[in-house]
Amino acid sequence: MNEQDGIKKVYSGTIVEAEYIVELLNESGISSMLQNRLNETIPMGYPENAAFVFVSEQDYGQAITLVEEYLKSSIEDNG
Repeated sequence: MNEQDGIKKVYSGTIVEAEYIVELLNESGISSMLQNRLNETIPMGYPENAAFVFVSEQDYGQAITLVEEYLKSSIEDNG
């Protein structure tokens, strides 16, 4: 899936975090789509970039803000 037809990527990374982000967006009333490419990325050695989360273009602004806040708090908690 590419960014087209009013769909925008808000996250790429691990499948575990992607699933959490989908739930976070869901709880905020934002529909999202998870693309899991783990089976494709393991042979290439990049499983940490195996998942993508997409939202509609109309929800992009709110979604990217939520994702950025989550990632920032995740770094602060682990730092």
